[in-house]
Amino acid sequence: MNSVVYYPYMRIGDPGLIKRALLMWDRIEVISPYGLSTGYFDNRDLNEACELVSVPHRPTTDEKAAAHDRIVQLVDAGLPKWFRFTQKSLSTYIYKDKFLPETWGYLMHDRFVTRHETRDKFKSSPAFAFVMMAILAECCAGGVKRTVTDERGAYAGLSRYITLACNGVYTKNPKPYEEVLALVPFSSLNVEAIPLKNLIRLRRMESGPRGEDYRAMRRKFLRRVDDYIQDITTHPYTPAELRELRRNFKQELQDDYAMLGRELRLVGRNALLSKEMGAAVIATFSAALQAVFSGPIAVGSIAATRAVGVPAAIHLWDKYRLARREKLQGRITSYVYLAKKGRFEWDVALRP
Repeated sequence: MNSVVYYPYMRIGDPGLIKRALLMWDRIEVISPYGLSTGYFDNRDLNEACELVSVPHRPTTDEKAAAHDRIVQLVDAGLPKWFRFTQKSLSTYIYKDKFLPETWGYLMHDRFVTRHETRDKFKSSPAFAFVMMAILAECCAGGVKRTVTDERGAYAGLSRYITLACNGVYTKNPKPYEEVLALVPFSSLNVEAIPLKNLIRLRRMESGPRGEDYRAMRRKFLRRVDDYIQDITTHPYTPAELRELRRNFKQELQDDYAMLGRELRLVGRNALLSKEMGAAVIATFSAALQAVFSGPIAVGSIAATRAVGVPAAIHLWDKYRLARREKLQGRITSYVYLAKKGRFEWDVALRP
């Protein structure tokens, strides 16, 4: 999984995410039904970086059909009233060509969307719009890519979607051994400390001699992140054991990037101390997992309670929710870019 699908917008506006993409992923695909350019910057280097690492992704009919089915399943299962669009509520718009015509017809009938003043858009509540885009991004990513967002509301939409799909509930007090949707921070190179020109040069070097070495190094970093996060979210480590695992993880990153740091002309180790990224993953709540975070895990956690005693005549929707939770257990579902926050933050849980 060396590529990611970006959402919710058709163009990337955060320079930090472009720099992060140059360092982490083979490419970042931006959902755009019109095949537009994927960035809008006044800076020539940033536009060159976009051309190197980002491409537009036009959702296929199959991807739109898969998104339609999941949206219908969620709506039919019952959604809180704050998902619905009202004339008095805040609204946002979605380009109509991102989804099938029957999707819009279905959602208009249930009053989740309404027509925009222009013909190429529909209006929706921000909560539901972000859920729709999270679903579409996941359908575009399939089983071989992950998603990434730089919009806090889009991550909130993803969390709502996964929680509802897993038959979960929103709570600020998860119980021991319940499953929670966790956004796990991880350390990596601080892109703010790296000149953009150096990152562009690195990607250009991948097309020349020894290019495979730099490409392998980026991919090795992603594998380390995957292994580390899956390990700490699926095993009941003690806080002391977790501290040791975290120390080893950071040391391995420093070793992996020693050569890359020289190529990027970095000075010192400060470039390895950033926590600009989080990985969304479903994990079992425990004291060890709480130790990952600087604050209490209960703030903004979303519990997905286990189903017990499910009858043999289980409904299709229940099967879908159970299968989905099993698929997501311990697996990174999305990367969330959290630069310029000053500190790592949870997505604050909302009670319907």
